[in-house]
Amino acid sequence: MKRRSFIFISLVGATTIAIPLLNCNNRDKAIKKYLAQPSFLSHICDAKTIREIGYAYKAQFPAEAKEELLVNLLLAGGTDKLFSHSPGNSLINSFLDKKIQQDFKTGKTVIVNGWILSVTEAQQCALFSMIQY
Repeated sequence: MKRRSFIFISLVGATTIAIPLLNCNNRDKAIKKYLAQPSFLSHICDAKTIREIGYAYKAQFPAEAKEELLVNLLLAGGTDKLFSHSPGNSLINSFLDKKIQQDFKTGKTVIVNGWILSVTEAQQCALFSMIQY
């Protein structure tokens, strides 16, 4: 095989492998950013307050103070449909809203900085405090 052909084929192969991985990473970042937006609290609190709630939740529950763990907890019970469209789709929003309602129905709540929150909302705040600068 000629050197020029070998280099060309090698570059095409490396690009073929690298592009999907880069896209996946950007999608994961977008999903994390979307998951970290507590819908209801965003309407009544500023970013600083949400961040403080997140810090307090992580202090109360240090075992959950890991970004990937929080993402997995927030997505628990979801389906692959949640990821079939762009990360900011209404399926994720609807899923999280239902999960929050279910948390309140089953008493799965926590008190953080004087706020009574569903565990899902508190986890969203914790994730917010990790990915917001």
